[in-house]
Amino acid sequence: MKKTAIPLATLLLACLLCACARDAAPALDTVLETASVPVSFSGCAVTGTDADYWSAEDAAPQPARLFAAEGRPAIALTGVTEQDVTVRFAEPWSTGYKLYEPNTVMPKLDYRAEQDGDTLTLELRTVYNYAITVATDAGSETFLVTTEMD
Repeated sequence: MKKTAIPLATLLLACLLCACARDAAPALDTVLETASVPVSFSGCAVTGTDADYWSAEDAAPQPARLFAAEGRPAIALTGVTEQDVTVRFAEPWSTGYKLYEPNTVMPKLDYRAEQDGDTLTLELRTVYNYAITVATDAGSETFLVTTEMD
């Protein structure tokens, strides 16, 4: 009985670890044109489109890329550091999204940032709408990410 229990427990643990593992294969690859930054989404199903983005209620809308993710995405940004990226909440507004001022995003609670060489990976942890701004020498660009769980 003891000989069977240990391999069975090991097999069960391996199955649990595999079920919880994040799919590392990119679900979507794109480039932020203005900032000249390659972006890869993984760990979720994701679709991209365009939307309007307001940085404030009285600001003029700006065109932005909108990525709808099913699950909690990991977003890899190549060629930037955490200092180049600002993560904020957004809320639905008119024909797109606007910056959500009453609440600020909490690093380590709402998202986790991990630098590996020249790639910054953002793991979005809460189900919400995000406005992510990337600023490089080439320019600054904001893109939107909506997350949804089944």
